[in-house]
Parts: sequence; C-alpha cells; structure tokens
Amino acid sequence: MKYHISMDLGFTAAGGPNASDTPENFDRFTDRVFEELVSLESVMDNVHDPDVAGRLTERSMAIAMTIEAHTPEDGVQFFLNTVRTALHAAGGGTGAWSAFEPTADPAAGGVELTCA
Repeated sequence: MKYHISMDLGFTAAGGPNASDTPENFDRFTDRVFEELVSLESVMDNVHDPDVAGRLTERSMAIAMTIEAHTPEDGVQFFLNTVRTALHAAGGGTGAWSAFEPTADPAAGGVELTCA
C-alpha cells in the first residue's frame, strides 16, 4: 500500500551565538535535504516523490513523500528513518530525536498520513 506522509520540522543553528544563522544558509540546507531525499529515492524502491518546502525566516521545513509499506505504522517508521538519513547527509543533526516506536495512531507523533 502507498501512504503519503508529511511532517513539519523546526531547526536551530548549531554553534551558539557565532553561528551563521541566516536565511540564505538555511535555504542552502533545505536544498541539500531535498537533494539527499531525491538521491535516496533513486536507490530505494519504496520511496516516491519527495518534497521539501522551507520557511526561511522561521527556520522550519515541511517534508513529504509517498512511502510503500505493508502497514501505516511501517510506512511512518520508514518515512522517519528516511528523513533522518537525509538530514544527516545534508549536515544536520538529530541528537534529540527519540527512537521511533510505532503506535496505533501514526499521526500522534506530528506526522500526517494519508493513503496515496
């Protein structure tokens, strides 16, 4: 089954007060995340149509893609793993991101899930 999954993420610049926290730098980071998702799509049979929309002044982005999985819970878990992989490959950190444990309601974790 195919599931269209999306989530919103907020970011803070690493490095404290001397960090280069500018809209331009966040735009470049957003572009790198998208490029990494497209790269993952090219090697993964169950990832389709990734999309990233950055809100530069808010330092946030919406990430969406279609995932093929047996269950909604499996789809959400694979989505989160794929997003985390792309964020790391783009130079982002997810140190405070807790391990994902499937629940009866995948949307409970701030992830929007619809059947594609």
